[in-house]
Amino acid sequence: MINARSLIPIGLMAGAIIGAGIFSLPFIFAQIGVFNGFVVMALAVAVVVMIHLFYADIIIRTEGRHNFVGFARLYLGEKSAVFSVLITVVQMMLVLVIYLVLSLSFIKLIFGASSLTHLLVFWLLGTVVIFLNLKRLGLLEFIITAGMISIIAVIFLIALPEMFPLKINITIPTVGKALSPIAPIFFALAGRVAVLAIVRSLRKNAAKARKAIILGTIIPAVVYIFFILAIITLSAPVSPDAVSGLIGQLPSNLIILIGVLGLLSLWSSYIIIGYNVNDILKVDMNWPGFFRVAAIAILPLAFYLIGFQDFIKLVSLAGGLFFGLEALFIMAMWIEAKKKKRGKMILGNIPKSVIGLLSVLFILIILNQIYELF
Repeated sequence: MINARSLIPIGLMAGAIIGAGIFSLPFIFAQIGVFNGFVVMALAVAVVVMIHLFYADIIIRTEGRHNFVGFARLYLGEKSAVFSVLITVVQMMLVLVIYLVLSLSFIKLIFGASSLTHLLVFWLLGTVVIFLNLKRLGLLEFIITAGMISIIAVIFLIALPEMFPLKINITIPTVGKALSPIAPIFFALAGRVAVLAIVRSLRKNAAKARKAIILGTIIPAVVYIFFILAIITLSAPVSPDAVSGLIGQLPSNLIILIGVLGLLSLWSSYIIIGYNVNDILKVDMNWPGFFRVAAIAILPLAFYLIGFQDFIKLVSLAGGLFFGLEALFIMAMWIEAKKKKRGKMILGNIPKSVIGLLSVLFILIILNQIYELF
């Protein structure tokens, strides 16, 4: 039975997951069909839940306080730890670029147009706050979740009268077409950082952690489905960023409100991700302050300016290549942690065939992303 206290970690997990990835999903579903989208979403949820539980198991079974890099160093060696740092930092930098790209979509909702000047203002405001050494980010995290849920609720309620009956075409996609949409869904559901915080807050209580992680990963998927159906109902055609296609479909005042909420959420997310990158560069890589500031301030903007501006491709790269590598790392660490045979377990004995199938799936997704990239 779920009580009020157990809802807190579930809410924290769900709140940490719901983010910018949601805006790629309506376009993906529109491209592959709603029914196929539901099937891929169900598969992605099952896989991501497993990866989250693998990671939670590692945390519970390991003595002391470690982060992702620390676990890699402990179980896979120093070289793997260095590689895990690179994966984490590059992935977070890519996410910052994604926020820059998406910020223009919400700016367009507010002002009717967007420009490089608008983007530079968003980038500058986000970058400056990153280095203010904020000690508490709870308010920003609340703003992110509240903003996203407000956007989803408003759009869903408007679309609801026109939503049914749904037009569902059942088709069988090829392997390549099945692998491509799962990457952005992985990005939208990934919540490794939240897993660490929840397991620690529950004092490594395996049963409570399992419940919070499973429900906290499933709930965002349900929320995403509401948003996807609403956007597909209201937009014709569906835009890659989901929200641009709403222009002309909704009252102008409401469009502006959605733009403000979305931009505020993106700005808050940009700050939190940048803060985490700064912490990794400082603690795990021992970078001096000047180089940390230069990297976090310049690299995301530089990547945008040299042409990394395709929202769907960026989200797919983050969810396919980087989440795939992260998942392979987590499964390898879990195998090593299991050998220690200490502490309570969340997953118990997982057949080698399951780990093998998951590994093959992630390798195929990674290779597919590399193929699409080049």
